[in-house]
Amino acid sequence: MARPTIKDLAAAADLSVSTVNRVLGGHASVREVTIQQVLAAAEKIGFYGVHAIEDRLRAKKPRHRFGILLQESRADFYRTIGETFREVARNFQTARIELVISHMSDLSPEAVAASMLKVGSEVDALAVVAAQHPLITDAITKLRAKNKPVFALISGMSSSSGTPYLGLDNWKVGRTAAWSIAHMAKREGEIAILVGNHRYRCQEMNEAGFRSYFREYAPNFRLLEPQSTYESDSIARDVTERILDQHPNLEAIYIAGGGIGGALEALRAKRSTGRVVAVGHDYFAAVKEGLLDGYLTLSLANNIELLAEKTLDALYQSVTSSNLEKMDQILPFYTFTRESI
Repeated sequence: MARPTIKDLAAAADLSVSTVNRVLGGHASVREVTIQQVLAAAEKIGFYGVHAIEDRLRAKKPRHRFGILLQESRADFYRTIGETFREVARNFQTARIELVISHMSDLSPEAVAASMLKVGSEVDALAVVAAQHPLITDAITKLRAKNKPVFALISGMSSSSGTPYLGLDNWKVGRTAAWSIAHMAKREGEIAILVGNHRYRCQEMNEAGFRSYFREYAPNFRLLEPQSTYESDSIARDVTERILDQHPNLEAIYIAGGGIGGALEALRAKRSTGRVVAVGHDYFAAVKEGLLDGYLTLSLANNIELLAEKTLDALYQSVTSSNLEKMDQILPFYTFTRESI
């Protein structure tokens, strides 16, 4: 069959040949709705210039530059988030989005605040994974004074900061983890809790929700004092090995923050599969391996693609609307077990 011509495209779009030529030529005076009409017709008849028309449509969209501040890229979880954000930005329908994604290796409040101010000065709006700290709140205040909207990503800020939050209902996540352990543990014994850093409000709420469930429904379990991993796999391994040595009858472990890879290494070293119920968070290579070999019982995970979509939409809305109220996005979470992957 002969390749469709411009005349065929004009007929399929119910437009004049001259209008279609203006679309293909990239004339600035052509309306977006007309370009969309021509694009739909081109896709329908298999016109060879579909990609060129898509480029014309993209050129009509406003351009925005957004910053995404994440933790270090060597962490599978945050590397996956960065990659997902880039993919979602490429397919963003309403505007052309340029992302400035920065993986922070120094997570001290001073360094994070400095990164926020630096990246914030270069973008239209910013989303950041950060701990709760006065220096972070001060950086948010300074950026907002310059009309730079800031969103808390994954871990929320205090309500006094006025920072919209995008992530999970961590109270509910913690209670779900507790419900899982209470129903899967063989007896009402000791439960260890690992957190990365209590200044991350997501981890603080994970633990608070976890404890609240046991107080309400399973008070005969004994919850040990939380141990910090400082988001480090090596520290998490040492801490977990020490807990297993000191509590040989441990029934379960809840890994509420960073360091899950190290905790799983310790469980493997102590050959604790089938004996200790282990519940953690998110889904990346170390989590998948733990689920498959049985050392991790269950993981409660972010829907990263949905997180990226909602975040970019919120950032876009923040620069096209003066009202930042009610921009919080509480997202659903996945539940992973060995049988579900």
